[in-house]
Amino acid sequence: MKTQLLEYAVLDDKVVMWVMTRDGLKSAHTTIVHNELDKKISDYLHALTRAANNNEQIVGQAKALSDVLLGPVEQYLDKQRLLCIVPDKTLSFLPFAALVSSSSGRHLIEDYTIQFAPSATIFIKTSQQAAQLRANKSEQALVVGNPYFDREQFQGLQDLPDARREAETIAQLYATKPLLGDEATSQAVKRLLNKVDVVHLATHAVPDERSPLYRNCCCRRMVSTMTGRITRRRAFSRRVRFTRRSLVARLVILSACQTGIERAYRGEGAIGLAAFYRGWPLVVASLWPVESNSTADLMISFHKYRKRITFRRSKRCDARS
Repeated sequence: MKTQLLEYAVLDDKVVMWVMTRDGLKSAHTTIVHNELDKKISDYLHALTRAANNNEQIVGQAKALSDVLLGPVEQYLDKQRLLCIVPDKTLSFLPFAALVSSSSGRHLIEDYTIQFAPSATIFIKTSQQAAQLRANKSEQALVVGNPYFDREQFQGLQDLPDARREAETIAQLYATKPLLGDEATSQAVKRLLNKVDVVHLATHAVPDERSPLYRNCCCRRMVSTMTGRITRRRAFSRRVRFTRRSLVARLVILSACQTGIERAYRGEGAIGLAAFYRGWPLVVASLWPVESNSTADLMISFHKYRKRITFRRSKRCDARS
């Protein structure tokens, strides 16, 4: 599928946006004070996540944000192309897929296939990486569920039986054995990591508020192995490099709380656990705390659908050859 890049820059008194394709560049802007934009986003997120929500209010807020952020460039967007959004500042916390067009009354996800990238440069590099890591007819997967964690350090956290169910069901789809509980050791992960096409982690993830450049994951032994034992602070160092030779997975799924975005930093932008995974072309992560049971159901459905699509593409490729 051809791609169009929608990139934002949030300034003090306006939001500038660019639509980029191979055919050219279009730009537009919306006049809005950044404090007002921040409040609109905060109010919308609050309405989405509170228990007693008002659907009419939520739709109204979604349309208002869509008018500000999508209205000026809607005429340049092509529904036949993948829409890759490069957000800026607080826009990184916004679920663009849930925004509603005032003209059509449809959610953005109903009209476009959407993905996100931290920058246009990273999008280009990961696209090149994806082209090199072509899918195998029989994909291999590393699936981890409810792994071991230090109960003394994380006393408030419970076991995740739904994460175990999630991992067991997904592993069956890939005809592999999941790593569960105490089996999810750093040695076991390291042994399989460089041999698989898909990585799925169903686990806890919690932020370390004392040092925002770090993020503690309960399965520390596993994460330290997967990230080459680096912290996010070291991840910013140019000395740290991941290569195709050492990381071959085409898809990494971080099925845990707030793995996509944790906080936004001046100069670095919005950063979450997903920022660690340099070298993998596609990472699926979450914006908010997630409920274990519904997350398991969603992830199982995601992989079932993905396997069906992969099978159909494989049959078409076989027919051409």
